Amino acid sequence: MVQRFSRRDVFRLSGLGALSLFHAPLVGGCSSGSSKAKAGLGAGDGGLLGDSGVPAWNYDPNVSWWMQFNYGPVAEERTETTLEVVGTIPPELDGLYLRNGSNPKHGDPGHWFIGNGMVHGVRLKGGKALWYRNRYVQTPLLDPAPKPDAGASIVGPPGPTETDSNVSVIAHAGKLLALGEVGLPFELSAEDLSTVGPYDYAGKLTTWMTAHPKIDPVSGEMLFFGYGALPPYLTYHRVDAQGVLTRSEVIDLPSGVMMHDFQVTATKVVFMDLPIVFDLAMAAAGAKFPFRWDPTHQARIGIMPRDGGNADVKWVNIDTCYVFHTMNAYDDADGNVVLECCRYPELWKNGPDGFDAFPRLHRFVIDGAAGTATLTQLDERLVEFPQIDRRKMGREHRYSYGLWLDDPNGQDHPNGVGGIVKWDRTADTSSVHLIEPALQPDEAFFVPASSGAAEDEGYLLSYVYDRRTDRSELQIFDASNMNAGLVASVKLPFRVPFGFHGVWVPA
Repeated sequence: MVQRFSRRDVFRLSGLGALSLFHAPLVGGCSSGSSKAKAGLGAGDGGLLGDSGVPAWNYDPNVSWWMQFNYGPVAEERTETTLEVVGTIPPELDGLYLRNGSNPKHGDPGHWFIGNGMVHGVRLKGGKALWYRNRYVQTPLLDPAPKPDAGASIVGPPGPTETDSNVSVIAHAGKLLALGEVGLPFELSAEDLSTVGPYDYAGKLTTWMTAHPKIDPVSGEMLFFGYGALPPYLTYHRVDAQGVLTRSEVIDLPSGVMMHDFQVTATKVVFMDLPIVFDLAMAAAGAKFPFRWDPTHQARIGIMPRDGGNADVKWVNIDTCYVFHTMNAYDDADGNVVLECCRYPELWKNGPDGFDAFPRLHRFVIDGAAGTATLTQLDERLVEFPQIDRRKMGREHRYSYGLWLDDPNGQDHPNGVGGIVKWDRTADTSSVHLIEPALQPDEAFFVPASSGAAEDEGYLLSYVYDRRTDRSELQIFDASNMNAGLVASVKLPFRVPFGFHGVWVPA
């Protein structure tokens, strides 16, 4: 049976439409006939959302939502060297824009977060789009076909290649690494996106590496962590600018939690121990994603010197909430840590298959010495996938960007995403680049116009899906002038499934 889905229903089931986790939102390959048939989406479908003229998603309740519509996988790895460009690609954009995401190869994996990783890339140079490629991350979970209960084992002890490497991509010290929520990173070739193999920092990385490492823009050092369902629950790592793993520290936690992101300042590390907990009973019962909301788990933020260890962590209790993605953190003049993030008041109360709460931008000011934290809501809009100019990572930033999501109690966007928001913290203002009703963008990644450009002088890059054509494009916006419209668009002759996180790799 196929039923028509409302915009708000689509929004909830799709993980915020753009929550590419987790956006679930974020871009392409060619549509498979089976996925189109199940989703009921096509230029001749005839189903419209209101009077917008936008083809509807005819949701099949017998098929997991992550296997339908533009969440569903594409069947082919492709290389395209003849790409249509509308507008003018700025010549200073010389590099590769990549985005990772879940693209299950052998049927329904059981949850959107544990499908096989697929990286999509567009190479820009000299005002041209030289090529597009999409390639699976060749982890052992890809081929041969996994067994029905296969997937990234979160029970442990951690296996070195127990990952789909499907969440993000990072470039550091000459290495391009695909990252998952668990497992080792997998090295990729920037030339053709082929997989080189697992990367363990010359055998020094013996725990998992999560998907949101932070690269210090001054020292070039990369800081990251790995978490597990069994002890050690949390391990902190440092890699120097030359790519050498120099430090690994176990940080004590009372139990296993899902710690998707963290932050750093110029002097400190910020951990978030929040109440999405690992449930051993769920895992024993065969749950593919055995995490649940536990309001009895005390939410808290840990502050530690960057060169510190477990004994140096100052834990500060906060009100119950969850955070997938942080914007930035920095040390203020009073010695506090300021953390900005997209905060959910609760999450997954009814299970992890859909999003039952929504995030708003908030600021924590944390006094580690006094053990206190103050919380301020910064915007009424629902927003996710926060971004800054990464040259300001760990330092006080002025400008930031994020996706404006559908509000189930207010503004209703036909695609679940209303636009890209830009905040000016100094002026205390914001502006929005509105998205056409037929389009759905992924994470908007900031790329500076040059190494010496001002903080806001650059471009936002986002893979965008067009419901009318069932195709995607790489859109380029002027970050300094959000009202100017598109700078350029690289048209792709197929779709890029919604995915997770991207990165710009300069030539």
